[in-house]
Amino acid sequence: MMSFRHTQNVERRRGSRIPGPLSLLAALFLGLAGPGRVSAQQIDPATAATADYSLYLEIVVNGRNTGLVLEVLRGPDGRFAMTRDALEQVGIDVTGLSGQELLLDAIPGISWSYVEATQRLEILAAQARLLPALLSPSIAERLDAEWSTGAAINYDLNLRLDGETGRALGNRSSTMGIDAWIFSGPARLSTTGLLRFGLKEGDTTRFDRYDTALDIDFPRTALSARIGDTISSVLAWGRPVRMAGLQIRRDFGLRRDLVTRPLLSYEGSAAVPSTIDVLIDDAPVFSTVAEPGRFRLDEVPVVSGPGTAIVSIQNADGTVTREALPFFGARDLLRQGIVDWSIEIGRPRLGFGLSEGSRYLPRTILSGTARYGLTDRVTLEGHAASSRDFLLAGGGLSTILGGRAEMTLNAGASRFEEQGGHFGYVEFSAYPVGDLRLEGALFRSSDGFTDLPATIDASDDAVPSRPPRRRDILSLSLPVGRHDFGLSYIRSVDERVEARRYGFNYSTPLPGGRGSLNLSASHDAVQDETRLAVLASLSIGGGTFQAAASDEGETALLYNRARKNRAGSLGYALEAVPTGPSRRIAGRIRTRTGIGEVELSGRAGARFSSLEARLRGAFATVDRRIAVGQPIDRAFAIVEGGRSGLPIRLQNREVAVTGPAGRALVTGLEPQASNRISIDIRDLPSDSVWQNSAVEVVPGRRTGHFVSFGIDSWDARNLVTLIDASGSPLPLGTAFSVAGRRADLGVGYDGAALLSGADIGAEILAMPPSGTCRAIVPQPAPDGRAAEAICR
Repeated sequence: MMSFRHTQNVERRRGSRIPGPLSLLAALFLGLAGPGRVSAQQIDPATAATADYSLYLEIVVNGRNTGLVLEVLRGPDGRFAMTRDALEQVGIDVTGLSGQELLLDAIPGISWSYVEATQRLEILAAQARLLPALLSPSIAERLDAEWSTGAAINYDLNLRLDGETGRALGNRSSTMGIDAWIFSGPARLSTTGLLRFGLKEGDTTRFDRYDTALDIDFPRTALSARIGDTISSVLAWGRPVRMAGLQIRRDFGLRRDLVTRPLLSYEGSAAVPSTIDVLIDDAPVFSTVAEPGRFRLDEVPVVSGPGTAIVSIQNADGTVTREALPFFGARDLLRQGIVDWSIEIGRPRLGFGLSEGSRYLPRTILSGTARYGLTDRVTLEGHAASSRDFLLAGGGLSTILGGRAEMTLNAGASRFEEQGGHFGYVEFSAYPVGDLRLEGALFRSSDGFTDLPATIDASDDAVPSRPPRRRDILSLSLPVGRHDFGLSYIRSVDERVEARRYGFNYSTPLPGGRGSLNLSASHDAVQDETRLAVLASLSIGGGTFQAAASDEGETALLYNRARKNRAGSLGYALEAVPTGPSRRIAGRIRTRTGIGEVELSGRAGARFSSLEARLRGAFATVDRRIAVGQPIDRAFAIVEGGRSGLPIRLQNREVAVTGPAGRALVTGLEPQASNRISIDIRDLPSDSVWQNSAVEVVPGRRTGHFVSFGIDSWDARNLVTLIDASGSPLPLGTAFSVAGRRADLGVGYDGAALLSGADIGAEILAMPPSGTCRAIVPQPAPDGRAAEAICR
C-alpha cells in the first residue's frame, strides 16, 4: 500500500478562526515592530499615566505561562500599564480599582518585570490579587456551523395485506410517509405528510399534508424563527394549539456552550499543584488539576433530586482533604440571568391529519411564553394568549424548598366574551425522608375559566373542549434495597365526565441481575374495575425474553433481539399469546441495508391475520452528489469513498458502508457540534492512495455536508518521478497541476507523483520552495517502473 498522506491526517472543517500559533506570531511581530500610537482613552490619574507606545508581550503570572500575548502600554517615564480586560484575562483581580488602563506599579499586591530579550512580561501576584481559576467539565467551545445547500427526503413505505384468518388476505393497502426539505445556509423549507396509494378499484392516490414551514436558525443569538405550520408554546398547565403563522423562540440547542441549568459550584484554594476529584454517590463525575492559588469548580453536572457531592483535594505530598457539599438537582429551574421565551402569531388550524384535510380559521391568535432565572434557586415564568373576545394570562415561579423539594406555583385568569374565570396550579417533587419520593401536579379552575383551544372550538361551532375543572396527578415511589414500590392516583373532572384511578407497582431484579420482575395493579373507582398484571423479563442469547399474564386470563410470551447499528445487522421478534381474547402468533424481522431499514412482519390471530412489509430510508443531495441510506434525524454527510464496500465511521463507530457508486449516506450527526467521520486505512486495497483518513465537520440543524477522503488507486502508468535539473527528487508535499488541473495529492516520497488520466505530453506545473518549474508527462517506462520527468 502506498501512502500519499502529505496533508494533515485529520482535516478540521469548522468555522474560520485563527490558530493559536499564528496569533502568537502576529502579536510578537507587532510587538517587535516598534512604537505605535495608543488610542485615546481616559486614564485614572491615580493608577495610570500617559501612554507613549504599546508592546505586545507574552504574559507569565507567578511562573505560569498564560499562553496569551497581550497589549502592554509603556509611558514616557517607563511605567507599564494594561487594560482592565487584559488583566482579568490573565487572572488578575481588579475589583476596587478605577479606570480602564491601570498602571502595574500602582496595583496593590503585584510586582512585575519586563524581559526585553524574550518580549515577556513576568508578573508576581499575591493570592488575594488573583481571580479564582475556573475549572469546569461543562465548558464547551462554541462551534460555528459550516453552512451548505442541498435537499433530503425521509420516506416510510408500507405495504399491508390483511383479512379474516383462514381466508385469503384480500385487503390491500399501501402508504408512504414523507418528510422532505431543502436547505441553504441556516434556512430550511420542509413539508411532511402521508401518501396513500389507491390499490383497490375506485380508490385514488392522494397526499395528506401534515406540516409545511420555513425554519431559520440564528446560532449566535440562540434564536429560531418559523413561518408556516407550528404549535403554540405553553407552560405545564396549558394546552397548545396547532396554528399557521410566525413563531420566534429562544433555542438553546443552537448553542452547546451555554449552560442553562444551575449546577454544582465550589470555591477553594491550593497551596501547591493539586488533583481535584468530585464524586456523587461514590461515583467520580469530574477530575482535574489545580495550580497553586484560588480556584472555582463550576457547572459540575448532578443528578436530579437531593444528594451530596464529595470534593477531594490531593496535594503533591499525598495529603488528601475532603469536603461534603449537599445539593439539590432541579429539573425546572434556569440558571441566574438565563431567559427562555417563545412568541407566536397566526391563525388556528383544525383537522390536522384527517383524510378530508385541515383548514385554517379566519381569526388571528397571539400566544407567548417566557421563563427567567431570577436566581439559581428561583425561576419566574409566565404565559399569555389572546384572540377575538378572548384574553388569558397566567404565571408564577419555580423554586427549591429547604434543599429537599422543588415546587412550581402558578395562577392566572381568562376572559372570553362576557365570561371570566381563574385557575391555580401546583407542581412539586419532594424527598421528605431518605429515598422516599413524592411527585404531584394539581390543577383547579373556576366555572368561567377557558383557554385558547376551547375558544377555537367555540368559534368553529364545535362543542368546546374546556380545560378540566380539577386534575390531580400524584405518585409515591420508595426503593428499599433491591425492591422498588410505587403508588399513584389520578383524578380528572370536567363538565361532562369524571375519571379517578388508583395504581400500585412493584419491581425487583431477578437473581444474577439478568432480568427483572414487575407486578402492577390498578383500580378504576368510577367504573369499579380492577386490573392485575405480572411481567418477567430475562436476558437470553443476546436478546430479551418476556412473559406476561393478566387477570383477564391472557398470557403473552415475547422474545426480542435488537439489530445492531450497522449494515447487514439482523434483528427479530417473536410473540405468542396462547390464551385470552386476543390469541395470536406474530413475528418480525428487521435488517439494515445500504438503502434503508427493511422490516417484514406477520400476524395470525383468532379472527384476523396480516402480512406487512416496510422500508424506511432517505435520499439526500449535497454539492451535486446524491446518496441513499438510513432516515435522517438531525444532520447528515454524503461520504465519497472511491470504492464500494468501504466501512465509514462516525465518532470512531462504524455506521455505514459505501454502495456500488462508492458513496455512503452517514446519518446521526450532531448539529452545532464536531463530528469526526473517518475510515480505517487497513480497509483499503493495497493499491490505494488517500489524502486524509478523517474529517471533522460541524453541520447545522438538518443540513448536510459532502466529505471526500481523496481515495484513489495507482499503477506504474499513472505514476511518475518528478526530479529537478540536478536529478534530485522534488520535495515532499510539493503542489503541482497537470494540464491546468491541480492534483489532489502533492508530491510523495522520492518525488513520486500520481497522475490520474493525464495525457502523454501534457504540461506539469510544479511549485517547489525554490520556485515554479515545468515538466512534460513522459511515456510509461518499459520495465513497469515509474517514469522520470525533469522539472525545469
